[in-house]
Amino acid sequence: MLAEYFGARMPVTNYVFQPPCNGAAVAMEAWAVGGPGVKIEHFGPRVLTVSYDRVRWVYCAGIEVPASESGVYAQTASGLQALQEALRQAGSGLEDVVRTWYYLGGINEVEGELERYKEFNRAR
Repeated sequence: MLAEYFGARMPVTNYVFQPPCNGAAVAMEAWAVGGPGVKIEHFGPRVLTVSYDRVRWVYCAGIEVPASESGVYAQTASGLQALQEALRQAGSGLEDVVRTWYYLGGINEVEGELERYKEFNRAR
């Protein structure tokens, strides 16, 4: 529905398939930025930048790990590589990242002989 409406100017969009912590069925967060001096650049469907007031924000979405990747370490490394490529498209890199969200189910469960969270951190 969003892609049909926005077409090539689709805002970067992430879908998180888990219920909101407040018990609601669905939650949505949207940012609307515009006005004089605001510059928005699209770098494909998953990356855009917003520049204003001498600050440049890079937004990435839809960073997914191939189903062929097995284990949290390999999945995290693959996801970070995909993120690095998305940032590169916008002329940025991981060294410029201030905040990111990771979604890892069963984070404290054991996978093989190792805790998933420890493997996740080893890959970061």
